[in-house]
This record gives sequence, structure tokens and C-alpha cells, in this order.
Amino acid sequence: SGLSDDSLGHGLPDLKFFQHLLSLQSDPIPISRLEAADRTRTVDLMVQRYHGEGARQVTKEILRTMEFQQLANQLE
Repeated sequence: SGLSDDSLGHGLPDLKFFQHLLSLQSDPIPISRLEAADRTRTVDLMVQRYHGEGARQVTKEILRTMEFQQLANQLE
């Protein structure tokens, strides 16, 4: 999918905020499923819900919302 644990990792200080934004998407992952999820599990949940390219797109949108432009651009 191109989305990996590293996409949500190093340099992303607030996984919980990322997960909160993820729970607000138009096709959200319920926060109850994200609360105990680490980075790897969060990626797994995203790929299950949004599939490869969809998961990448959602990640880019959230990273841009969080003002992590450089990380978002790495997913282009």
C-alpha cells in the first residue's frame, strides 16, 4: 500500500491526536477501536478500512491538518 508504520511514526509526536482526527473522517474508524492501538495497529486498521491508496490519502490529509507537510509530501 505504500503506507507503513514509519508513515505514522518518527517525527509524529501525537499519535492520539492523529487517531482523533482519524475518528472524524467521513468514513471513520471508531475511536473505541483506536484508543488502545499503537502505530502498527493504527496502520492495520486504516488499511482494513480504507485499503491501500485510500489509507495513503487519509494519512496525507490528516498529516496536512496537523501541519506535517513534509511527512505528507513523502507519501506522494
